[in-house]
Order: sequence, then C-alpha cells, then structure tokens
Amino acid sequence: MLTRSDDDDMKVKALEFAAAPGQKVWVKILEVSPDQSGPGFRVHGSMLVVDQDSGQDLDPSGQMAAARGTGQRERLSDEPPEVGTCHCAEVKRIEAYGVFVALQGYRRYGLVHASQVANYLEFSAEDNDDDRKKALSEVVELGQQIWVKVVEVTDLDNPRGPKIGCSMKLVDQSEGTDLDPQNMRYRPRGDASFHPQGKAPIGASAGEVKGGTVDWGYLATRPNAFGSAGYDLLGDEQDKQQAGPSGPGRPQAQPQQQQQQQYMPPVGRGRGAVMPAW
Repeated sequence: MLTRSDDDDMKVKALEFAAAPGQKVWVKILEVSPDQSGPGFRVHGSMLVVDQDSGQDLDPSGQMAAARGTGQRERLSDEPPEVGTCHCAEVKRIEAYGVFVALQGYRRYGLVHASQVANYLEFSAEDNDDDRKKALSEVVELGQQIWVKVVEVTDLDNPRGPKIGCSMKLVDQSEGTDLDPQNMRYRPRGDASFHPQGKAPIGASAGEVKGGTVDWGYLATRPNAFGSAGYDLLGDEQDKQQAGPSGPGRPQAQPQQQQQQQYMPPVGRGRGAVMPAW
C-alpha cells in the first residue's frame, strides 16, 4: 500500500508492477469533471471495482468507490447507522481483539470483533495477542474494502460517541448481501439470553464453528427424544437382567398362535387382491 511518504520512483515501480505499460485492463469511470487548468475534462477511473478477467462491475451501487474517496464526495454523518444494515467499509486498523473499519457515510469507526471476522476463524485462551493479530491480518489487510453488517450500537450517551459493533461473516463479501436477514445468528457478547427477535429458533446456530467443530444443530430439533429426564447407559448387571432369550435388549419372541391370529388374508382374487395396510 502506497503512502504520502513514499517517493515518486517507488510509486511508479509499484504501479508498473500492478499494470505493466501496454497491458490491457478494465476500468470503471467514476467521475468526469472540467479541467480547471485549461480546456477539456478530467476523467477519474478505477481498476479495483472491476473484475480484470471478465470486466464485470464489482461495485454497481458505487459504495466502494465512495468509501475510497473517489467519485462524488458526501458529507459524513455523526449519527450511528441503524442496527441490521449492511455497509461498505475500509479496514483502518487491526488489533488482537478485532478490526476497526470506516463505514461509508459515517464519521464514527466500527469494530468487527475477532469472533465476527470469519466463520472458520476461532481463538482460544492460549492464543496470545501476536497470534491473534497475525491470524486477523491473514484475513484482511489495511485499506481493504469489505462489507460489514451493523449488529450492535451501544454507549449512545457517551460524550465520545457510540460504539458500533459490526460483523463480516454475516455479509456476502462479494456483493454485500445480508446472510442473516432475520437477525438470528448474532447475540451481543456477554448476554447469551438476548435475541433481537425473541428466543432464537432451533437450528439458528447451525453452521457455526464451536470448539473446533461445526454445529449442525440436528440433535437440538428433538429435545425430548429420550424423555424429559434424558437417558442413562445400562450397567453390566442391569443389562443381564433385561436380556431376553434372543439376546441382550431384544424383545421376547411371540407365540406362533398369537402371530397367526394377527394374520389377515388378502381380500378379492387375482390382481385386484387387497392386502391389509398394517
């Protein structure tokens, strides 16, 4: 990433590495303005918002371009964004506990907690700050454009401004689509009983990584499958007492006469014979 302190030669070399002279690239026109120094116009374009292989527009709404300071500039709002809305943002700082981002159109930065960066990213108490920061830096980098969903706005009465909690893993990073429109997959940290829509439905956490494994939630769909008291494993003595002549845990064989009484012959003749349904 180039900075103002880099000299011109370094900037030219970096640009030639990204796009060599004579190379054909895809460019999206962001702004056309009159040239104040003489006749003609100034044309501002971007390669970042166009797929360089297919030419597809990666920013049809213009949000990414505006977040980078290109295109038409807009006033920044001092009001916090609404919870549940998705925004384009730029990574500004990476810490061990999360990623600070600049939300398009808002003056306050948002914080993507480390647990909300990616589904596959998980930390333990043994991980130190350097390990956490390194792992987060492998997912995002400074200046990168990302999509976030606002999941929390707290400390509204704080003179320094509210805290804006965001999530990356609840938004499709390719197009900004909300992956959790019903707001079921996020609960504020420290309040396990809270849910924006009331009690979370069974299976709402399916697909989340917990303890190094994926929670598919299928066992939770039958909470009373084994009775209200659950179930216990049988000991050796209990297993021998309940074992029948056909083997442990198998039902006693019914007398042949009782089986014959349950038999019902087909009704009718030939193809039209009707068999009992039980």
